[in-house]
Amino acid sequence: MKVKRLDRNGHSCLVDNRGTAQWVVDSVVDVSAPFGAAVVRDYMEKGYLVVDEQRGRLLQSVKELKAKSDIVLMPPLEGG
Repeated sequence: MKVKRLDRNGHSCLVDNRGTAQWVVDSVVDVSAPFGAAVVRDYMEKGYLVVDEQRGRLLQSVKELKAKSDIVLMPPLEGG
């Protein structure tokens, strides 16, 4: 599973650094499905939107993740 996180400066990609989530720029790395799902769940709880790029759809639950997913985490909307 590949996980990218969008922010104001572009995007960064998730890396498993001995069980700790680390975000790096200019690198796309596969992480294990259980590790990726745990990080995605944490970000969903923070209000991030989760998009599966391969299927072109917004995910509503971590249960919808696939082991070979390419995921984009989009920050919650600010303002009104």
